[in-house]
Amino acid sequence: MRKVYHVTGSHGDPYEITLTDEGGELHAHCTCPAGTFGSLCKHILKVISDDPEAYQALQRHGMSDYYDQYLTKTAEAEKLKREAASYKKGLARKLLQ
Repeated sequence: MRKVYHVTGSHGDPYEITLTDEGGELHAHCTCPAGTFGSLCKHILKVISDDPEAYQALQRHGMSDYYDQYLTKTAEAEKLKREAASYKKGLARKLLQ
């Protein structure tokens, strides 16, 4: 399997994501700046989230647990971030009166 996706970045730049499942290996590549440095960018993660076939490829290669844990931990981190901001606001209200 070789799939090519075309996405538009947050600043309107076009990027190409390639997902290749050949020879018993799964590889992803994105032409965005992060992707060209070999990082797992938000564009690749979005493709996995939006395309069931991409997620199934992760499952076939034993990578879906990593992706699922990433989603879980990201949600937990966002919740903690919101809670911390709330405590900071509370402290500011008390401290800066």
